[in-house]
Amino acid sequence: MDASQAFLSKIKGPFSGKATITGELKVSGGTFPVTGTADVRGSDSHTAITIAIPGQTTTQESQTVSGLSFVKTGNGPWFTAPAKDSTNSGLSSSFQTLSAIKDVGIETRNGQQLHHLKPSAGSLPAAALGLTSPTISNATGTMEFYAKEDGTLVVLAIAASWTQIAGATSVPASMTIDFNFSCVSCTVSVITPSPVFKQYTSKINHYTVAVPDDWDFHAAKETGKFDYYESPSFLFADGGRGSTRGFSLNELAKGFIAYSKTSASGYKSFKLESNTAATLGGLKARRITFHATAGSTKAYFIVVVALKGAYWYELDLADVRGHEATNRTLFDQILPTFKLT
Repeated sequence: MDASQAFLSKIKGPFSGKATITGELKVSGGTFPVTGTADVRGSDSHTAITIAIPGQTTTQESQTVSGLSFVKTGNGPWFTAPAKDSTNSGLSSSFQTLSAIKDVGIETRNGQQLHHLKPSAGSLPAAALGLTSPTISNATGTMEFYAKEDGTLVVLAIAASWTQIAGATSVPASMTIDFNFSCVSCTVSVITPSPVFKQYTSKINHYTVAVPDDWDFHAAKETGKFDYYESPSFLFADGGRGSTRGFSLNELAKGFIAYSKTSASGYKSFKLESNTAATLGGLKARRITFHATAGSTKAYFIVVVALKGAYWYELDLADVRGHEATNRTLFDQILPTFKLT
């Protein structure tokens, strides 16, 4: 019995399902295991794929909701997918493009006798697999299906290849993965991620950073001034750079704390919470957190400062007191997006 038409009817209808992902990545002469999960509901989908490379295991997530696609790496923030990948790039959207499919016979897959179904044309968008990094180019993907006789999807088999920048060279990479559906037509929830971040570039202070996309960016207009990132509430961030004047990182950190205790700083009731090691833009840094009254507002501050050459670089976040845990979580998402330019 040919299962192709029954399969097309199910996959292009109001399809929903949950799957686990298994497979492998081949790059630079190595083979590495791939695992993950996928949720599909109609035209919406969420895919999380973890690649276990020793010393640099990463998870790439891609999500499509109401026609908009988003991407995320590890514990970092969500971003809107690049324009070339942001429309109709979800896994389920790829199902909808299927116009014809051929049943090439019954094979054993996952311990079951299943119909092997091959699309006659079409490819899988790179964004559906989270392949949206600027270090990736020429990404292509194909998909094949294994289904029951009544057309119920059991396995989606994907093969993808691309060119990956590794150091100063470009190397070919490929990945084969199976989406093993444990339930089809079950209840699946796929919601728009929040917050979604947007990248900004400071021409004056020579860095880039990402903040939630509902914040306003006020760029510094002259050397020595900070860029300001304004949220819809009191919460804000700022960033800048200046001359070290020969001071070391520890001297700058201690000088900042000492100055913040004086009336000249504009702070009152300064209370240091911590002064710890950190990283800013790949540089060794100090992270200073404190409470103080600014004007009439009792506030909480996070300040990170690093040195490179003759300049210090600084990234700050401040909010009214009482949201410290939330502020730290948000700042921990913003901090790794900071890059020097």
